[in-house]
Amino acid sequence: TCSILVSTFLKTGATELKKSMNEMIKKYNIKGIDMNAISFRTMHAEVYQSLLYMNYQPNIVDESDTYKYIRKACKNYNIHSQMAGKNKELTNDEVKDIACILTYARNRLDNSKYDHPLMAEYGMTEIELKAVLEQFKALKRAAGVSDFEDLEEMLYEGYQINPNVVAEVQRRYEYIYLDEFQDTSQLQYAILRPYLDSAKGYVVLGD
Repeated sequence: TCSILVSTFLKTGATELKKSMNEMIKKYNIKGIDMNAISFRTMHAEVYQSLLYMNYQPNIVDESDTYKYIRKACKNYNIHSQMAGKNKELTNDEVKDIACILTYARNRLDNSKYDHPLMAEYGMTEIELKAVLEQFKALKRAAGVSDFEDLEEMLYEGYQINPNVVAEVQRRYEYIYLDEFQDTSQLQYAILRPYLDSAKGYVVLGD
């Protein structure tokens, strides 16, 4: 029996892939497939499972708390929309904009991480973005919680400092199927490379 990863980026997508495979097996009466050897999961879930396997127990932050921490970090650095003006509370939509900016920066490994088009709308330069991001991370650490980007960064940093981390993920799967590959960020691709380099075979599908 070989180990296989079937992965995509939306939870519903992973569920649909498993459902489609079950339907295909029944339709064509395919024999000899051990569904227990196939892991259907999102990339976030795979990173989470990899960290669990390495004895790290993440505590995932609630989305509402994520926005609370972003709002507090922005207030500490007087980040506001150009429309609202200084000392005005950020709206929920504006906090979501800031969340997009932070996610974009965290998922890129080159200098383009500081070039999100919405930064100008909130008066954010590279310096402010770095400050807000560090404050955001510090607030989560103080609360003992992590988001999925924290987990991706943790795994990627583990690659850099401990060869055993790379060895552990390389042992996880023999074959890999990745759907919606066009949604892979630079950080996620860097995380995937050890998986792909060690696999006996892999398939990626993207628009």
